[in-house]
Amino acid sequence: MDDFYKKIYNPEDKSVEAWYYVKNDTSTQITLLNVQEKESPGKVWASGALDYYLRVKEVKLPKSQIKVLSHDETRNGYYLIRIPYWLFKKNEGLEIIRIPVHKKFTIKPDDSMIDSFVDKHYSMALKGAGTNMEHIEIVYNNLIKSRTPKPTPSELVKMSQEIFKPYGRPK
Repeated sequence: MDDFYKKIYNPEDKSVEAWYYVKNDTSTQITLLNVQEKESPGKVWASGALDYYLRVKEVKLPKSQIKVLSHDETRNGYYLIRIPYWLFKKNEGLEIIRIPVHKKFTIKPDDSMIDSFVDKHYSMALKGAGTNMEHIEIVYNNLIKSRTPKPTPSELVKMSQEIFKPYGRPK
């Protein structure tokens, strides 16, 4: 299966094959990250790119139920995984929702997903899915700046007195 943007249902063994990012792999379970891209209906950027919302779902699956088929050389950390259909339907985090065309995502500063950008696995999963990482860095840095406490007026005066001591000697 070469198409990263789709899932394939196999009626012979009632399974689904799709590409997922493997975050953690132990002897009993595997933790997957699934990047889901939902198109914003009726919204298009001036560049012609489709507007979409971004979600990353983290799913833990028992290794005894799944089979890792192959690795994608162009997308670091992504593997083609076969999952029984009943297990796929049981967990909505496994649904493949990806946009293969020119796209640009919308993210709000109060979005709960922003805090997960610190995790390198989330960043790698997003990068492998074709997400514009520069946009994420800008949004994340702006959020960090907005979260840092602003000095009070008295603290500003004190800071300015320390910087501009009129009769102080340079040290």
